[in-house]
Amino acid sequence: MFQSDREFLSVITQQITNFFDKNYWTYDKKEISPTTTIFELSFMIEGHTIKMSAQIDVKRRACILVGYLPICADPVYSYPLCQLIAKENAKKLFGAIKYDERDGEITYDYAYSVANGIDEEEFEKLFHIVLKMVLDEFEILKHYCNGRLNKQETNEVIDKIQKLVNDIMR
Repeated sequence: MFQSDREFLSVITQQITNFFDKNYWTYDKKEISPTTTIFELSFMIEGHTIKMSAQIDVKRRACILVGYLPICADPVYSYPLCQLIAKENAKKLFGAIKYDERDGEITYDYAYSVANGIDEEEFEKLFHIVLKMVLDEFEILKHYCNGRLNKQETNEVIDKIQKLVNDIMR
């Protein structure tokens, strides 16, 4: 369909720009490399600032929608948090929660093919799904990000860590 990577990037960039402009959304557009363009947006939803990005990946002919949870994880709690993220991801047919241990950032990423261009209705639907997933996952993960576990969760984590420590110390 597209004659070159440059044409692909130009067409997909324009389609996303048109969608955001049509909705009167403010965004920043960054050309990261000759094969990657990223749109960044922020929304105020339910008292939280939710950041979103739409990343065009020319090599994979994909658009990656990324929603950033409005909380960062304390690295002290990465062990139980990552276990919970693995459980949550196992339930998902598409997309995944990602945790960046360097800065504690948690995102929900959804990639889909745009090899034939962007269908505006599909893009809108997926964009809103990612926004909703960010809010839903925030409610599930937030107490694991800062160690505010209930008694049962605390006991489960202590038991698992104790078993790990005992095994390592052998």
